Amino acid sequence: MQPSLFDTLTPREPYNGEPPHVAGSETSLEAAEFIKPNKVAMEQKILRFIKERGEEGAICDEIEASLGFKHQTCSARVRGLYLSGKIEKTKHKRRTRSGCNAAVYIARAL
Repeated sequence: MQPSLFDTLTPREPYNGEPPHVAGSETSLEAAEFIKPNKVAMEQKILRFIKERGEEGAICDEIEASLGFKHQTCSARVRGLYLSGKIEKTKHKRRTRSGCNAAVYIARAL
């Protein structure tokens, strides 16, 4: 059986592995440069947390509360993990501490 096109795709590191920033925004670039030394370690902590949750997965709000990350930092790292194929968004949602629905993420088996 021939593999599909999607079977041959490999996850890629989004933004060339750099923290993203808004083009033309000096403050956004400064924030990206500030986070750069800790980006990989933060992503590893988040990925470990999601993996430990198994099929239950995690929402960003749960990760923030458990690991003590600010929302902007956590959501950016979760997005990077998602774009690189290390985690996937499920069809499930859970309520955040503020009562809003949020997507549940689980770790992908690579």
